[in-house]
This record gives sequence, structure tokens and C-alpha cells, in this order.
Amino acid sequence: MLYPMKFKKFFVEKVWGGREFETKLGMTLPEGKKIGESWEVSAHPHGMGIVENGALAGQRLDDIYKEYKGELTGKKVYEKYPNKFPLLIKYLDVNDRLSIQVHPSDEVALKKHNEFGKSESWYIMEASDDATLILGMKPGITKEKFLEKVEKNDFDGLFEEKTVKKGDFIDITPGTVHASLKGSVLFAEVQQNSDVTYRIYDFDRIDENGKKRELHLRDSADVIDFGKEVKIKNTEFDASETLTPEPDDVDSDAPQVRAPQPNMPEPDASGLPVPEKNTPEVRAPEADVARPKPRRAQSRGAVQPESSTARFRRGTVESKPGAAQSWPSVTAPEADALQNRPGATQTKPGATQTKPDAIQTKPGAGAPKPSAARPSGHDAGVPEANVREVAVRLAQGAKMLDVRESHERAICAIRPSTHIPLADVLADPSAAAKRLPDGPVYVYCLGGVRSMQAAKALAAEGVEVINVAGGLKQWWLYVDPSMPRY
Repeated sequence: MLYPMKFKKFFVEKVWGGREFETKLGMTLPEGKKIGESWEVSAHPHGMGIVENGALAGQRLDDIYKEYKGELTGKKVYEKYPNKFPLLIKYLDVNDRLSIQVHPSDEVALKKHNEFGKSESWYIMEASDDATLILGMKPGITKEKFLEKVEKNDFDGLFEEKTVKKGDFIDITPGTVHASLKGSVLFAEVQQNSDVTYRIYDFDRIDENGKKRELHLRDSADVIDFGKEVKIKNTEFDASETLTPEPDDVDSDAPQVRAPQPNMPEPDASGLPVPEKNTPEVRAPEADVARPKPRRAQSRGAVQPESSTARFRRGTVESKPGAAQSWPSVTAPEADALQNRPGATQTKPGATQTKPDAIQTKPGAGAPKPSAARPSGHDAGVPEANVREVAVRLAQGAKMLDVRESHERAICAIRPSTHIPLADVLADPSAAAKRLPDGPVYVYCLGGVRSMQAAKALAAEGVEVINVAGGLKQWWLYVDPSMPRY
């Protein structure tokens, strides 16, 4: 299962940038640079996001999207954007005038640049008293009149000017002309994963090379929505309002996943353990539980602005000193080391230490009794076994086959086990079968789906295989909660 990821910031130097990220947001900036943008979540090649925390530390967001697909974004989003992570999230510090610009639609951008178009939304976090933006064209301006004026370097009387303040929200669709004209603004931007901009005017500024930046007048004229009226939405609430969850707001259809509980009792007839009564409940990491939908309640606290298009929290949420961290920051090499060093399983001081790969059971309960593997209801030809049975068999010398990808195995693995990725098994089941030891082979993956595919292919070659039901996700819950997760 995935977890809340943090990404390394990607700073972009701009002629209109400043140092407000340092003073207002506490960022550490490169010395002597005007930083205009901080890309926070990005899968764009111009500023790729790299994970900083947890088991996926060091990996690129685009690679994570390719691997985890809808598990990262949700099924519907992935089905709509299967080839490219759809969003880019960043902060902008506009300390000087932002060039007058416009972005194309998907249709135009894909045809001309092999990119998404660029639809974006701005939430104004800070603004000077005189902060003024250009948003849209003045009524009556046509494409012909626009080209007539701009080709003469005449930009007067073309653009709508609007003042903005802290808390304003602006939806900027493709074809909307926009810029910063006066004052300074600091804002959060959520946009399509694109870096296509047509520049109309840059106030005759000279860059570090002594040249004016390129303009794209014809391209701009072709995509401008000349009749577009841009509205600024006010997100301010009454100071007494806040958003708090209520019990009946919980999505009853969402799976309620709980963290592993130590010393789980014996499995019942279904093959999985039954939690004891009065056993303290341990909450799963935040990413694994259903999130309550917020409702407004009248109480003192932070103001959480809301709109139909997007929601933003003012300020940041900070963890309290000493708060428990749900997800350990473990890089792939560290994870491999954890898996191989003796005593990897950690217990509280004074607790009984078990040998690696041993099963911890409640005193007096005894080890679970091995039972014959049971045919799966959905794949009657391939038997399955629950993870506690497999753990017993492993301690008795059972053979394991891991069909995950190499990068997954680098994070964690059940050892000892043979490693043959699913693609290799399906490409040549006969060759894969020859690499396996004699006797029953227990096949596992992350959740039990890939392993079942591999098991069916190997069974057709005459290999005695048993699928590990639930894979590592069940192993983490009922056998080894200390194993690194992803």
C-alpha cells in the first residue's frame, strides 16, 4: 500500500521571482537567486519530483505512476490519464511583473508540442495592498484588432485589470490571458502536467544574456478566448467557522483497514485469525483508512476556505514534537539490509526475542497447526494458503517464489525465496519451472493477484504450486509487522 509521500522541491529561477519562499514559507533557497517557482509535486521532465521519505525514497514520480497506476491516483483518474501523471502543483513568488501570457488547450498543445494543454487554478496566499493582475481581454477586442496592435508593440487598452487580495481563488482555463501587473503576490497553483506557455508581452525586460525573452504573438492569437470573463472567488469564511468530521460522515463503502495487532489468536475455519475481544485497537497509517468527509461545525480554530473547484488550507499542519511516525523512512538499500540482518524484528525492552522468520504467538496458544492447502474459490485449479500457514511451512523448509519486480524485492522480501518476475514466468513458463526446486512451491507477490497468474502458468507445466493468499499485505498484518512496506 502507498503512503503519504514528500517530494524534493524543484526551484525555478525567474526574472520576476523573489525570496518570499524563504521568509514566508521557511524554505532554504539557493544563494543570490531570484526564485519564482517551487515545484512541489511534479512528474514533468522539466522538474521531476523525487520522493524524500519512506520506502520509495529516491524514486521518480513518473516511475511510481507507471508502477502503481490507479493505486496512486484512483482508478477513474488513471483510466483517463494512463500514460502521464495529470497534475503539477507548485508555489509562485511574483515579486515583479509576471509576463502577459496564455496557455493552449489539450487539442492544440498535443498537436503542436506533444504536451497537455494547461488549465490552472491559483489560490492567493499573500498579496501586497496594490496587487493587480491582468485577467482576460477587454470587451470588444477581436483577434484582428489584437494582432494589429501587438505587432506594433502597442499593448495599451487590450487587457482587463483586477485587484486581488489574500484568500482569493482564480480559475484560469486555456485561452485565458493572465499576468501580474502591479505589486507582489505569493500563490499556490494546481495545474495540468504541462509547461507550455505562449508569451504575449514581457514589459521589454532584458535577461541575464542581455536579450529580450521570446514572444509568441501568432500562437497566442490563435488560442486566446477573446470573450472570456474571469471571475475572482472570495474564499473567506467567518472566523468562528472550521471544518470538523462527524461520525456519520464516514464512507461506509470504503474498506476499513487496521494496522496489525501483536499476538493474534489462532485462525478460525476461514483461515484468518479472529481478533480477541477487548484487544486495544491500533489505527492503520493514515493512507490506509477511509477519510471522513468534512462538515462545518461552529467552533474556534483555523479557517479552511472552500470552493466548488478546489479546497486549500491556510497555513500548514505541523506534527507535534515526539509524535509517532506512521511510515518509517527506509530507502531500498536500507530495506534490504533490514531484511538480511539478524534480529531484524524489534520488540520492546524486556520482551521475548524470537529468531528471524519465527512466528510470535500468544503465550500458551501454541503455533498454528499446519493444514493442507485449500483450493481457492475463484481459481479452483490452484490451491491457496493463508500467510500464517505459509510461515509455519517456511520454518519447516518450504520453498518460496517471489514474482514481484526487482525494485519491490529491494524494499522487502520473504527469505529465503527464489525470484522470477511475473513477466518472465508468463513469457516462458517451462524455463521458469526448471529454475524452481522440487516439492511444493509457495508463490507470493504484493497482494496475491500476480502470484495467482504465475501459479496457474507453472501448474500447467506440472509444478506443484500454492498461491499465498493476500501476499505481503497479509504477511505484514499477521506474520511480520516490522517488515518495511511500500
